[in-house]
Amino acid sequence: MTPTRSFPFPPGLALPSSPVVRASSITSPTLPRPPRKRALLIGIQADLGPGYPRLRAAHSDVHKTRSLLLDCYGYAPADITVLLDDGVVGHVQPLAVNVLAAIDYLVKDVRAGDRLFFYYSGHSTQEPNDTRTEEDGMDEFIVPLDGLDHKIKDDDLHRSLVAPLPAGSHLVALLDTCHSGSLLDLTHFRCNRVYVPWRWRRKHDSADVGRRYAAARNNAMLPRNSTAASPGSPTSYAKKRRSATEGEGQVFRLGEKVLFCDSPSSEFCTGWCRDKKRGPWDYSAGLVHADVISLAAAKDSQQAWEGKGAVSLTSCLVDLLRENQDVTLEEVLRSASFAAYKMSLGRHNDAHGRRTFLKASQKKLADWCKALDPTNLKCARACRAILALVPLVREQRKQGRGDMDSFQNPEMASAAPLDMQRKWVM
Repeated sequence: MTPTRSFPFPPGLALPSSPVVRASSITSPTLPRPPRKRALLIGIQADLGPGYPRLRAAHSDVHKTRSLLLDCYGYAPADITVLLDDGVVGHVQPLAVNVLAAIDYLVKDVRAGDRLFFYYSGHSTQEPNDTRTEEDGMDEFIVPLDGLDHKIKDDDLHRSLVAPLPAGSHLVALLDTCHSGSLLDLTHFRCNRVYVPWRWRRKHDSADVGRRYAAARNNAMLPRNSTAASPGSPTSYAKKRRSATEGEGQVFRLGEKVLFCDSPSSEFCTGWCRDKKRGPWDYSAGLVHADVISLAAAKDSQQAWEGKGAVSLTSCLVDLLRENQDVTLEEVLRSASFAAYKMSLGRHNDAHGRRTFLKASQKKLADWCKALDPTNLKCARACRAILALVPLVREQRKQGRGDMDSFQNPEMASAAPLDMQRKWVM
């Protein structure tokens, strides 16, 4: 259910105050002013129910990010709005209506040259999409403090945060949450990827592996939502392909000639968006006019994790940017990838150690029980005590097996292919 926003901005939220301008003093509908900066930082660490445990780093990451903006990127305290589920009386909590209202304030009266920063650390989820507007067939949602019944859809985030921004304005979003690769519904992400000197090891997911190639095949045809064929082409291949699955009896046989036509527009990013044979990219073709970049902690199909000591992707990036602000988009994404890989390996090693310890402990207990003499009273008591520990070890092993398969791949998404050598600016 999508929350409505027919309400005034919640009172008590510490936002920059705007000067009162009387109508008689306005001489132009667009008075000149210097470019300004605004930021919205959201951290939700509460336990939101089964599958959404309490997070350790959400609040500390917000504080670290705020300090980074103040110390290194020229933000003033009045430029930054913070929503935390701290339960403090007088503090506006990150409920769905408050989050959407804060986003409305963030993009209000934005002009060319303005810079915005959006940060979210908390839980997110996915649900099946039946409109064929998502490449993976899933919609992404962030989960506010009031839970799944009030989750905020990626379409609504795009409509509220991205679409209103005018040309010449800039938005950077840092999304430290699960399933966040396309959380802002930005078109390009594969073409922004960088080389990393390892191969991601994980359980084989044929659907995930085949998405890139499926996208390439789809882009070689007419868009799925198009029924018009190219000039000279009596029927689009896409239409024939659908009709075969819909029971109209049109199927392709070996040796049959099939008419292919170039797609007038690409549905999904294939990774080859910069192909010179296709000519220069048309930046005016999309509905996003501003320069928008999102850095997500994980692909849509992946979860984001916290490391030992509440280390997160955010804390690693803050350390990088504090040390050097003169970094490129490529360097930021590569550093994020290294940090995510290191956290994943640490988690896997910890899980392997726990499993090994529990397995060895169970075997030792069983061996000790067999070696004891049950006719001896003391030995019999010790035997019963050891036997009582066995199910506890098994239960501990069941609860503490940990994850040894999942990795997370940070994604950098945008409305058009990025120049990865440009400077990272927040």
